[in-house]
Amino acid sequence: MFFWLDQTVRWVGFTLLITILVLLGRQKLYKQFPLFTLYVGYITLTTFLCALTVARPQLYFYVYWAAEPGAFLLKLLAVCESFMKVFRGFYLLQRFRLLLPGAITLALALSVVRAINHPTEGTMTASIIVAGTMTAQYIVLAVSILFVGLVILLHMPWRVHEYRIVLGFGIVALGTFFEAALHSEFPTQFGILTRTLASGAYILALMVWVTAVRHPSTPKLPVIDQGVSPESLVQELRRQVAYTRSMLGS
Repeated sequence: MFFWLDQTVRWVGFTLLITILVLLGRQKLYKQFPLFTLYVGYITLTTFLCALTVARPQLYFYVYWAAEPGAFLLKLLAVCESFMKVFRGFYLLQRFRLLLPGAITLALALSVVRAINHPTEGTMTASIIVAGTMTAQYIVLAVSILFVGLVILLHMPWRVHEYRIVLGFGIVALGTFFEAALHSEFPTQFGILTRTLASGAYILALMVWVTAVRHPSTPKLPVIDQGVSPESLVQELRRQVAYTRSMLGS
């Protein structure tokens, strides 16, 4: 049963990944989000290779886990790409620049605590693999939560591409987190639920990304011909910076 479930998720995911790549090219979004495009392309390739080797368990094991470090690195870079695009103007504030590395450091600390309190059974290699995977998900989840929190706190305007890209990564990380938590606390119960939770979150995230990349790329320069003077834009920017300074205590 689980074999067919995994195969279904893999091929449905592969189809959605191809769709995302096609839309990224059609809407010219690969220029605006090169790291996200690279991540999707990488995952598409590794998904295809895993599907080809699934009948040979030992080869599949090496292909799957050899691809994980690259997937994590590109995933983190893609999340940070959207983060920097949305909050680029706030990096003039010294304390704001500490938020992203602070969130990553906190995620690393939490993953170490979890690894100590819930050691993985099995070989040293298996323990390292599981710990590394969970650490990656902790980091992505922490950055996603920080992103959403800052958007709400700072009343940022809606940006469909960046917000939905980060939302997708957050959904995947959250699904994996809850799957690991359930498996850790109830190792012999909720077998089907724990097996399908992360897979369902993955498919949901891909669908969110499809809705994001359906929208064309936005122009790099804003058009200010709608009765808004440059002076008012500067005043609004100053107001946002002053508000952020007061929130961060800068």
